[in-house]
Amino acid sequence: MSPPCTRTPKIFPEAALIGHVVTIACTPPIYQATKYCSPVLTVKATRPRFRGKLLNGRTLTAIVTIGKPNFAERQFIKACQRAREPFPIKKLQVKRVQGASCPGSS
Repeated sequence: MSPPCTRTPKIFPEAALIGHVVTIACTPPIYQATKYCSPVLTVKATRPRFRGKLLNGRTLTAIVTIGKPNFAERQFIKACQRAREPFPIKKLQVKRVQGASCPGSS
């Protein structure tokens, strides 16, 4: 019989951010929230859409992506580096459904 495994699994230090990013992405007009942890690591939550509208139903689906930034995110990172913005970037970058207004705005 082999001894029990005593190694601790690797845990992402960004694991605490996942809940926050998903919570922001699940508010009604927002369909995507991205947190830039470093120039080579992003945490992103996206809600699926159909013909530009959020899917309504009993369940709420969010796709969480942790890893390298895509092309548009890399362009944003380059612009932040030119502006000497320190990493991690404090604000989340959000994308809203077209034609939806922000709650609380007049």
